[in-house]
Amino acid sequence: MRYTEARMMPIAELDEGTVDFRANYDGTLEEPATLPARLPFLLLNGASGIAVGMATEVPPHNLREITDACIRIVENPKITDDAILACIPGPDFPGGGRLISSPESIRHAYLTGRGSLRVRATWDVEKLARGEWRIAIRELPPGVSTAHILAEIETLSNPQPKGDGKKTALTPEQQALKNTMLAQIDTVRDESGKTHAVRVVIEPKSRNQDPDTLIQFLLAHTALETNASVNLTMLDLDGKAPCAPLAHILRQWVNFRIQTVRRRSQFRLGKALARIHILEGRLRVLLDIDAVIRVIREADDPKADLMTHFALSEIQADDILEIRLRQLGRLAGIELEKELADKREIAESLNALLRDKTLLRNTIAAELADDAAKYGENLRTRIDTDTPKTSQNAAASMLDEPVTVIVSKKGWLRSRSGHNVDLNTLTFKDGDTLLAVFTARTVDHLALLDHTGRTYSIPVTQIPGGRGDGIPASSQADIQNG
Repeated sequence: MRYTEARMMPIAELDEGTVDFRANYDGTLEEPATLPARLPFLLLNGASGIAVGMATEVPPHNLREITDACIRIVENPKITDDAILACIPGPDFPGGGRLISSPESIRHAYLTGRGSLRVRATWDVEKLARGEWRIAIRELPPGVSTAHILAEIETLSNPQPKGDGKKTALTPEQQALKNTMLAQIDTVRDESGKTHAVRVVIEPKSRNQDPDTLIQFLLAHTALETNASVNLTMLDLDGKAPCAPLAHILRQWVNFRIQTVRRRSQFRLGKALARIHILEGRLRVLLDIDAVIRVIREADDPKADLMTHFALSEIQADDILEIRLRQLGRLAGIELEKELADKREIAESLNALLRDKTLLRNTIAAELADDAAKYGENLRTRIDTDTPKTSQNAAASMLDEPVTVIVSKKGWLRSRSGHNVDLNTLTFKDGDTLLAVFTARTVDHLALLDHTGRTYSIPVTQIPGGRGDGIPASSQADIQNG
């Protein structure tokens, strides 16, 4: 009450004695101790939270898949864990995306209650006029927003220097990523709105680029591909909070559902029997309404005399005294007999349900199937377990273009685009001159050897271009003293 409110949907059953109620935090109201969920909503909606000494990360799932698993448990309590997991290939996130973790990883997370799943965005390569193209991202991993993606791309394109404030130069990695971003991406914009819930458009610098190479770079360096944690810690029927396997959680919920339906049936049976008792009393006095009127008019204690004269219970006598006489007319008598027959039929079916465990389980399974048909939705998250994982070195393989690497005698490194570099235009710091010029490609590495025989490898993409003097090799490799 102090933190949130819950508005029950039609799928809830809170008014038929299905759960216990207790006093709320200040004792002024009654609140349900548990909610009599017709479906395991914790697994359907997911949950994320941190408590004292524990945390939980429950991914959301598809209603039809979870319901199918529950029906199988209801129909066969001895079903194996593997048979249950066969119904649930993986989570189903509301934002869609693609789950690219292996089946073994997903199964391990479900069997142990802990794991980490890899989720990737969904995109289309849209063809434009004159061979132009662009990438349109239409689904994002859970917890990732379009603003977050745009901020990450902006950080890569315009990084802030790292250090203690004295050094203002970018690190080699920052510079390399910046060069790659600026060489590959021309425009990024968010076109999300009423037409498209998610739409981030990325336009390349050149139509001759490879779309797959560009998207692989973004997957490696942005949240377009991220991990979704699995930590199935939740309260069980004993009030404890273990990290439980998925199959165990579903079995616990099925047991809870059986208790809920049993209590609901007992509540409905009690209501039906109470109504039958009232109707039987009304039909009993219907045969002699004149006597009822005379007793009420002449008796000092009409209630007691009605109970004695017509063999009524106290509840039946109170009902007779409270109803209007016209409710005991001939037409009302026909309606009473019809209602009494209906209530007796309901009571008989409820008694049979409470006596027969198989019938009770069949009823629960039928309700689950109805809910799945009424509330179920198609899968939003596609499971692509055959998708190759993104390499974190995607930046190094991003560009494959000609480049000239220039090394000075004092160990300063720089690069120029292309192989036709006019060496006469090169300038050096005082006391420094040209040592070597290498025609290479951006996917290559520059190898340095010191006088002790140690070898140092520097990716060419980390060597800055521009018209300056470059950077010292010692800033790119941990060269030993001397």
